[in-house]
Amino acid sequence: MFDNWKGRWETKSAGVSPSACHLIEQKDVDWADIILVMAPYQKEYVTNHLKCSPDKIRSLGIEDKYNSQDPTELAELKKELLKKAAPILDMVGACNTLSSSFG
Repeated sequence: MFDNWKGRWETKSAGVSPSACHLIEQKDVDWADIILVMAPYQKEYVTNHLKCSPDKIRSLGIEDKYNSQDPTELAELKKELLKKAAPILDMVGACNTLSSSFG
């Protein structure tokens, strides 16, 4: 959904549940400039199980209640993600652009 967001971001998806298609690993954390999670417990999982600064992770405060197999719920989730993640990606992207321009 956010891959190549405004030409700035590459994205990967990983989960914290053992049933996730891809369980987050240290190499995912090392690869990422920023990690967005839906819920606070997901941030806690990453910081407790992997080497990751809490400052690198942003919790979007979205309840993990959506059924990704239900098109209506999936559309609602995408709307929430866009509303909450887009401003963070724009802000961090602007800071990274300034940092690389002046640093």
